Amino acid sequence: IVFTQDCIWWQDIKPVSVNRSINSLGGCFPRSSVALSQFEAAAQAFYDRWSSATPEDNEIAEAQQQGHGSGLSLPGRFSPREHCVHALNNWVLDRVLD
Repeated sequence: IVFTQDCIWWQDIKPVSVNRSINSLGGCFPRSSVALSQFEAAAQAFYDRWSSATPEDNEIAEAQQQGHGSGLSLPGRFSPREHCVHALNNWVLDRVLD
């Protein structure tokens, strides 16, 4: 998830089998931006940026997939190096659970 002052965009990579994933990309813009007559032309800069950034994420996901298939990867708790991911997950859980 990427937050900027004028949009939010995300890439969601969902594994569907041992060697296959579905990659989705999406974004949100403020209503005031979407209402502008030149929105489509201005939005193209965002789409171009997303297209240039996602190949790197795709390569990382592919490498991760290979690593998980190596037999050396064990599921478990978050690593001590993943404190930001853990914090974000807890933040989301705090807002969706009673």
